Amino acid sequence: MHSKQESLKLMSVGIVAHGYIAIGVVSKGVISIGTVSMGVVSIGIVSMGLISVGVVSMGLAIIGVSGMGLFELYLLKSASAFIHMNMPEVNMHIH
Repeated sequence: MHSKQESLKLMSVGIVAHGYIAIGVVSKGVISIGTVSMGVVSIGIVSMGLISVGVVSMGLAIIGVSGMGLFELYLLKSASAFIHMNMPEVNMHIH
């Protein structure tokens, strides 16, 4: 029995496109790097502000920056762009 309650492990699973799966494990603000086949690379950095950057082949790029304000940018190969900004005073949805 482990009665040690240290850092909670946050497991985030993201499904991108064409079966691309990126799994990152965050523990008390550490750096999680996940690499998937087909040239899928996802890098997540958790600190006082959450910064996650993912680069996928086929022109698919996912950039997420979460700090005092949440900023997520999704750029797809099909020229589709989805920008989601969530700030204490600003809440925008551009699709």
